[in-house]
Formats: sequence, structure tokens, C-alpha cells
Amino acid sequence: MFAAGRSLFVMMALVMAQPALAQAPANAPAQPAPATSQQEPAASGPQYVVAYFETAPAAADATARVLRRFAAETHRAAGNQGILALHEARRPGRFVLVETWRDQAALEAGGKALEALSASLQTRLIAPFDIRPCVALDVAGAAPGSAAPAPRSLYVLTHVDVVPSFKDQTIDLVKQLAAAARQDPGNEVFDPVQQGNRPNHMFLVEGWRDRAAFDAYVATEPARTFRGKLLPMQGALYDERLYDAIR
Repeated sequence: MFAAGRSLFVMMALVMAQPALAQAPANAPAQPAPATSQQEPAASGPQYVVAYFETAPAAADATARVLRRFAAETHRAAGNQGILALHEARRPGRFVLVETWRDQAALEAGGKALEALSASLQTRLIAPFDIRPCVALDVAGAAPGSAAPAPRSLYVLTHVDVVPSFKDQTIDLVKQLAAAARQDPGNEVFDPVQQGNRPNHMFLVEGWRDRAAFDAYVATEPARTFRGKLLPMQGALYDERLYDAIR
């Protein structure tokens, strides 16, 4: 009786185990790796820095003089390929530096000078340095700031921030916009760069003959189409600022 009961128990255990065995086939195929983006920032080649900061309005003129000297010294530094020192047209206490370096090693050496500049301006700052290391997205010709700005040049720097899943679509749109803008008779520079550690953040570095040329450009079909297509993908407000070069 005990033996028969034991046999019945073993048979029931085998029957109950069969569905579980059927659900766990041997040699199950490995799960595919997640797809990776085809448009990742370049890790080599020229490196860029976009550095924003803001001083008290009363300190704007003195800060501009410091930046004039800093730009001249940086331009002579080993590995530097260009620097733009700019202050916002209607808020002169807002500054931005756009630096171009030959490679990562040159960037790291130049970064020490930028840190020293930030420390020297601490008593004047009302907003600290916001430093964004970048790589080329669609830089054409000479590096930004490699030549002295023309006397009447207007600079425009736009921070484009999109939802990460729209990064590649935005890169395509930015490249299309750059190609069209460079054909504009009033354009002098249009060089998009991309933040290395946050590739969904991009900066449009633009130079225009004057304010009238820029105003005419923003009403063109390519500029309007770009803004319309970008809007649903934006992660933050389109941040477009107008600057004068510090000479």
C-alpha cells in the first residue's frame, strides 16, 4: 500500500512538472542587445567649449576688459584654434566664451586657464560659469573665433535642448538648417556643435553681417521650417541670444 502510494505521488509530481519544463526550453536564444544610435558625438578631433556666466551689471565693463586679455592669451596657447569672447547685446553682464581646441589634450590644458578665469571673477559673478564641453556637429571651414570678428558682426548663440529620443532627428534638422543658412548673403558663420556628455544638447554658433541680416534670415522659409519641426521635440525653451564681440 505504501509502495503504491509512493508510485502515485511520483507520477503526479512528474505530471505537474511538465508544463514548467515546457515553458523553459533548453538553449533559449540570447536577447539581442539594445540598438545604438548611429549619430554619436565624435570622441576625437577638434574639441569645443561653450562657457556661459553672468556678472553684476556694474562689473560688465571691467569684466569685458578681462575677457579681452584672456581671449588674446588663449588664442596664443598651444593647441588653441580659436576663441570667441561675447557679451549679450542688451544684457552686457551676460557673457559667453566659445573655445576651439585641437584635441582632448589641448582642451584639458586650456581648461586650467578657464578655471583660473572663473576664480579671478568670483567677486563679480551673480551666476557661476556653466561650462559645456562639445564636439563638432557640422563645423564648416575655419573654427569659431579663429579670425578677428568683422567690425559690424552680430553673433547669435542658440542652445537647442531636445528630448533624448529625438536626438538623431534633431541632428538631421540642424545640418539642413546649417546648409541653408550658409547660403544666406548676410551669414558669416554657422557652426553647430554638440555637447559631448549630453548629446541631445546642441549649440548653434552664428555670425551675421549685422542685425538687419539676421532679422531677414529668421523670416526665411528654412529658418521657419526648422523651428516648426523642432518644437514638438524640444525638451526646453528654444534659447536664442544675440551677442556683440568683445574686441
